[in-house]
Amino acid sequence: MSQTTAHGGGRISSSLSTVWECRRAPNKIAPEPRATKEAGAMSAIFFIMGGIFLRVVQRPGSAYRYCCPVTAIHDVLWPGIREIVGDDVILSGITVNKGGYHSTRNWLKANKPGDYSIQEPLDQLGPGDQGAAIDTTFKSAQGGDFRNIARFSQRLLVAGLHREERTYPLREFQGNADLDREVEGWSYFRHHALTSDDKSHLWHIHQSIWRKYINDEAAMRSILSIWRGEPMALVPEDIDKIATAVTEKILGQDGIIENGWRKDKATNSHVALKTNERRTAESLSRIEETLKIAAQ
Repeated sequence: MSQTTAHGGGRISSSLSTVWECRRAPNKIAPEPRATKEAGAMSAIFFIMGGIFLRVVQRPGSAYRYCCPVTAIHDVLWPGIREIVGDDVILSGITVNKGGYHSTRNWLKANKPGDYSIQEPLDQLGPGDQGAAIDTTFKSAQGGDFRNIARFSQRLLVAGLHREERTYPLREFQGNADLDREVEGWSYFRHHALTSDDKSHLWHIHQSIWRKYINDEAAMRSILSIWRGEPMALVPEDIDKIATAVTEKILGQDGIIENGWRKDKATNSHVALKTNERRTAESLSRIEETLKIAAQ
């Protein structure tokens, strides 16, 4: 099930947001320190504050661990979501050690070995020191306007309902797919709907990702395809199925060729066959044209 972040499902201050995103500035050569009492005092203050910060945020054995993830979830999936959604979305959590997919496998094995997020074979693979979930908060939804979060929750929900292949990196998601105050979600693993008593999902979308794919950029792009609302790409096998379905529709359920020239189906089959062949060809041509348009 979905895990709530330590910061209340996305209500974070700008300072914590900056720490969470861990934006790494380019390396610069530090200037020589000024030999003044003021500079010395400021250095001492920053040294003390830095020590306090490290003890609070990176305390060994702490239940919560904010870290700077260097994974495809952070470096591919999150920037992609931000590009798709725009300024309405903020990153509100990836790795938090408390249970579930936000936690690292290493921490769970040591502290919660029975946790559901490390039991399946796909969760035995991938890096053990990184979380495998992402929470994205919609500022408009925090203010009570659920239209934007519903749009993207619906895309994730429909992809699950249709068992789309591009959902393969996802174990589950929870969010708000309509304008009510009930949480909606989907288990891509169990193929059924999910909900939660955690109402923070009304304004943030949680996605649990199979741990195998934590560093798989192609897997993250597959998820982003759903976020963009892109149609599923058809493979040749799909076209064959469509052609078969069209042919069966034209020939009829009993396999007998419909004869539009006489009431007797046993006669004039050659004329009827040619007519239905033409209809089938026309149907396939329309399908091909539709696929070309969708691919543009």
